[in-house]
Amino acid sequence: MTVDRLGSTAAAATFGLTDRLARPAAEQLHGVLIDLWDACHHRPLAGVRPDLELHRRFFDPVAQGKRLREALLRIDPVALPGPLDETQAITVDTERTLLTPEGRIAIELLARGLDASGGDVHVDQRLASRWERDLLALYRGWGRHRLRSVISLLGGGDKPLQIPAIGAVLTLLVNRSDSPERAITRFSPGTARDVVDDVFRSCAHAFAQQLAPSTRRASDKERLISGWTLGEITRRMPDALHSSDEHGVYVVTARRPKLVGLLVAELRQRGEMDRQQLRDAFDALVREFSRRAQALAGYGLLFERPAETARLRVAMLDAWAADTHTR
Repeated sequence: MTVDRLGSTAAAATFGLTDRLARPAAEQLHGVLIDLWDACHHRPLAGVRPDLELHRRFFDPVAQGKRLREALLRIDPVALPGPLDETQAITVDTERTLLTPEGRIAIELLARGLDASGGDVHVDQRLASRWERDLLALYRGWGRHRLRSVISLLGGGDKPLQIPAIGAVLTLLVNRSDSPERAITRFSPGTARDVVDDVFRSCAHAFAQQLAPSTRRASDKERLISGWTLGEITRRMPDALHSSDEHGVYVVTARRPKLVGLLVAELRQRGEMDRQQLRDAFDALVREFSRRAQALAGYGLLFERPAETARLRVAMLDAWAADTHTR
């Protein structure tokens, strides 16, 4: 699209505009950009700030590829009278064009200029400069969102660990899988992996049911090796667990005390349980482990010793008491 450029400033250029535009060109560009907004969201404009938050779905740095592809393919085709400035729009395919955040702000700047009576359209430079600063802050927030989320998790923020994840790691500790020599083998898909996963799943389920009984918990989807369980822990404490095809899965010995403290602290965040409930839940896990131990023994993966399990129980209860005293 040809736009008569009658002058320019840095702020206006951020949004693909010039300081002054011929009125017919400004009217045409304004209409095209609105059409692109409608094609992206199938709803009218609602104000720059809420619109930019809505538009984030296309520009979120951590958006899943599948979800982003689906959103792009839902954009309605729009026939353009000519190429747009690349700051205002991104070509998706031969029919679809994605409006940029800069393009959404350009709509606002053009509307303000078109409201003035007659003659060429002047871009409000103070408004353009303000939106330039605001857009920078917006992009900064989007870009750092993932980093802040990770930092929050490392610091114990965000929502608490899911109880089955805590139970699965406690099962590793009960089994004394806290060194390479006592690691849980990462079997390839098949019977061996299913049997081992089922042991950890059932122990974690017993622990969780004692603390938060649920008939909806999908325990058949919780896997030690191939599921989300280990990731739940490593997002909080990246160096606490080792997991590899070569050396298997185990708790890193030097991080064991800190890991126990983390698990207890995560349980404390929930607020609705006490020390007796923690004791009962741990005992339920140990009973289930004893019931299923021979399944691990069949693959040479049983390392539990009752005396060590008793020490782990004491360590957890001590950590609970210590956390109570610091509050």
